[in-house]
Amino acid sequence: MNNTPIMQKSNIDIEKLRAVIFLKYGYNLDDTSLVILYILTDQQNATFSNQNKKIDGATEKINDSQRSLLVDKDHPGWQAFFFGFGKLGIALIIAITAAVIMSGLYLEDKKENRPELLEWYKNYYHNTKDLSKNQEAEYVKKNPIPDK
Repeated sequence: MNNTPIMQKSNIDIEKLRAVIFLKYGYNLDDTSLVILYILTDQQNATFSNQNKKIDGATEKINDSQRSLLVDKDHPGWQAFFFGFGKLGIALIIAITAAVIMSGLYLEDKKENRPELLEWYKNYYHNTKDLSKNQEAEYVKKNPIPDK
């Protein structure tokens, strides 16, 4: 609370306060009672003001903490997607992306060897159409399948 006397803060208009009390409650108070009432009211208002500031601060902190839990009305699907990954979401996304890129590079490397393999199969079916199983085996021994 304030250490300065309340009387130094402002001058009390006793007549105005007496009129307000009389009109509101119908009681005619003496000067001492009015000053005591003013002091108590002033202290109570200061206490309530301080408490209201603390409550407003706490309310704001609570609202801030709840914002991260609110559903994004514009993109609820993406929000659910990222919440589904949990704490390791970014790491999982990076790992999946790296795996896709590496497999793509691996398959691209395999495609370079395909024309040779396709050419071998084309020759095999053209040359072994009318051959027996033993002759086909001899053809494969003489012309092995290219490395995959």
